[in-house]
This record gives sequence, C-alpha cells and structure tokens, in this order.
Amino acid sequence: VFYLDIKCNDINCELYSKNIKILLNNYSSRFFYLASFCYKFIETFNFNLPYFKLGIIYDQFNYNTLQIIKSKIQFVVVNSRKILVSDLQLITGLEKFSYTINDIHLTKQLAPYLDGIITDYPNFLHSII
Repeated sequence: VFYLDIKCNDINCELYSKNIKILLNNYSSRFFYLASFCYKFIETFNFNLPYFKLGIIYDQFNYNTLQIIKSKIQFVVVNSRKILVSDLQLITGLEKFSYTINDIHLTKQLAPYLDGIITDYPNFLHSII
C-alpha cells in the first residue's frame, strides 16, 4: 500500500490529476491512498479504479466542507493537534487517519477513533496499540 500526499493548488490541480492517473495506470498491481488539501483536485479527480482510494487532508477540520465532497472520497486525514474527539465522531462512513502524531498522550487519546496514524516515530505505537 502506498500513500501519496498530493500538494497542488487550484491552478495546477488538473495537471497533477492527469499525471496521477498515468501513475495509477502504470502501477495497477499496487494499492494507493491519494490525499490532498486541494478541494479542486478532489472535485476534478474523476478516475474510478479498484486499486486506489481518494481522501481529503484537513489542517483544520470543517464538517460543512466534508459534507460537500463526502461522496467523492473514501477517507479523511486530519491534523492531530487541531482535531477534537467530538469532530472525529462526526466523520462517519469514511476511514479516518491523523497526521503527524508524535506525542504518546495524544496518540492514546485519538487512537480509538482512528483507522490509521501517520507518525515520525512508529516504534512508540507498539506500546500503545
């Protein structure tokens, strides 16, 4: 499984979308999680293949914007330092990941509500999970 964090903006997202589609076609034997902060990338990425999932990255979680794009995505990535457990409970029907959790206490608090954790120190997760 590969995770790609797509960093683009409203101006270049169509070019990124085209290149990502080429990448996916060239590596169809692998599974990809694609995520971006750019709503326009999410809205314009019309590519339906069984070997990838599309998600949105939130620096600051916004329930209203999630409702707008929820039908186009399969997962959400949230900022661990700016998300509340109550916000995580609002996210239903989607996988939930958090970046970048490097604090053991924060990890213990959020882990029960997450499907995955992005961290710089994966070894400390063994003592929690």
